[in-house]
Amino acid sequence: MQLIPRPAAPADVRLYFDWANDPATRRQSFHSEPIPFETHERWFTNKLNDPNALLLLFETDAGEAVGQVRFERSETETVVGVSLDARFRGRGLASDLIRQGCT
Repeated sequence: MQLIPRPAAPADVRLYFDWANDPATRRQSFHSEPIPFETHERWFTNKLNDPNALLLLFETDAGEAVGQVRFERSETETVVGVSLDARFRGRGLASDLIRQGCT
């Protein structure tokens, strides 16, 4: 399966919201409570407009959304976040997304 990255777009807000509120994702997050859509939408829009943030959405060559990698740069570090759609977990794809995102 080929993974194709592209920059996230405003139309991806619902997909990112669904991934962020997936129960497995919430269990592994710093804050386990569900995220309200309005809060997520504000965050997502801010990240898309932040010159120090890059959100990459990965899709299969058939156009299925696989997951995302987020890079957030500060003066001293770059934070990398990754999440996978539940249908694609357990295949070792997270490291592929990070590796491709870094290139």
